[in-house]
Amino acid sequence: MKLDPTTAWLLGVGPDPGPEARSELEEAAPPPELLAQTLAAVEVERAAERAAVEAPAPANTRPRRAWLIAGLAAAAAVVAVIRAPDPVGDPDQMVARGLEESAPVVALKVATRHAGRLERLREGAAYAPGDQLYFRYQLGTDGWVHLVTATDGRVEVLVQRAMPAGEADLLEDGQPLAWTIEPGDPSAAFALISTSGPLPGAALSEALQTGLGAGQTEGAEGLCEAARRAGFGCDAIWLEVTP
Repeated sequence: MKLDPTTAWLLGVGPDPGPEARSELEEAAPPPELLAQTLAAVEVERAAERAAVEAPAPANTRPRRAWLIAGLAAAAAVVAVIRAPDPVGDPDQMVARGLEESAPVVALKVATRHAGRLERLREGAAYAPGDQLYFRYQLGTDGWVHLVTATDGRVEVLVQRAMPAGEADLLEDGQPLAWTIEPGDPSAAFALISTSGPLPGAALSEALQTGLGAGQTEGAEGLCEAARRAGFGCDAIWLEVTP
């Protein structure tokens, strides 16, 4: 197989073909390591070809090595003239427009007045009509907190407040905000959602309900997963209610 002067030069087996033949190649030089790897592969195949020529060929063997070498030689030439595409970045690291500013880190603490005693909400405990809940927030930075409840796939926004960073009780008219369990109230998730700025209650409710799925009952973790997918901060508890 006879190589043209430019290809022979690229492979390091021929003289410089001159500036006219190199003019198109010099505009887009390949990465040196990529060209070196390609040329090394060509040399390996050429060595194998020489060994095959020196050894007796077995019966019914088809001469396919020459096609491979020709393909590698062509690849070396193509590498020299094709520019690599501009990097577009890692899609997993991209942030949807509008979510560039992350929501404040938020934590929810809940106290209960149960059987006449004030205590922290106990996970797994069941509460009854007449019991009351009190809510305390903790924020990493200034922002907005939104107290919501969800049951049977329906989300209700209870309270929305602009709050400074730190920890304090949620208040109503200067008094701790209390939620009283009424007869017929179902078990439900209560969550404190955080955002960097104000958000209409209807938009927040719609975003969370879309995440939960219509008609689907989700626990506290499911509610927070829906909130985080929408770009909000979240902490939630599950309230088990007995008739």
